[in-house]
Amino acid sequence: MWFILFVVIKYIKRAGIYAVSVVAIYGYGAQAGVLPTSKITIDAHQCRLDFFHLAKNQQQEFEPIIQLAMVYTKNSQSRYVAIKRKIPLNKHTSAQYENIQYQRAHKPVAVFTTYWQPLNKEHQIGGLVVLGSDNYQQAFDKITSLMFQDEGHFELSPQQSKSLLGSSLEPLNSLQPQHHQTVNNDKKNIITSNLNKRNSRKPLENKPPKQQYPSTKARQGIYQFYVQDDHLGQFQQCLHST
Repeated sequence: MWFILFVVIKYIKRAGIYAVSVVAIYGYGAQAGVLPTSKITIDAHQCRLDFFHLAKNQQQEFEPIIQLAMVYTKNSQSRYVAIKRKIPLNKHTSAQYENIQYQRAHKPVAVFTTYWQPLNKEHQIGGLVVLGSDNYQQAFDKITSLMFQDEGHFELSPQQSKSLLGSSLEPLNSLQPQHHQTVNNDKKNIITSNLNKRNSRKPLENKPPKQQYPSTKARQGIYQFYVQDDHLGQFQQCLHST
């Protein structure tokens, strides 16, 4: 039950079918609601900015199908970008790698890679790294830099998915809850908050899966994201104040 209206800002296409403004609005019959395209969380422990891409489900109601979370933890100064997506019905949900392009006006600017793993029956979760790297902090720095340049309006485009066994990137198993940050399976819009502490310059310790998954066709559509209110400014100020 989410609807995203990113005005070229964060997570979702502002295609005419979605709302008009920085907030996605939907109303069908007696139902009406307002769904956010972004969310800011700032406290003593973290600076966090979430983006949501909304789309219609089978009930013709909007729901978030992709969530992007940019997280900076103040105490450890660790930073990373987590991504969560809704699994289409009857879709194979094996863990797999996928390249994701960051785009401006449908033109690629940077390429990231994620390793999708099941979060629950309806969602998969992963962490972004720059293609060819295994450093989560580098991906955070890259995508936030581009996001600030684009004033919080950008596009993500999943590309052909292949097994990347033998590359420097190994399966991501570190998106786990920490302290009071936990995965809430009752609220499908929450991404696990913190990566396990590790030296991002060292190779990941988990071994790659033994099974090699077949290539799949490029996913349809481009996901547009739009920041709303002053979330971008608050996030930038939080990062600079740490």
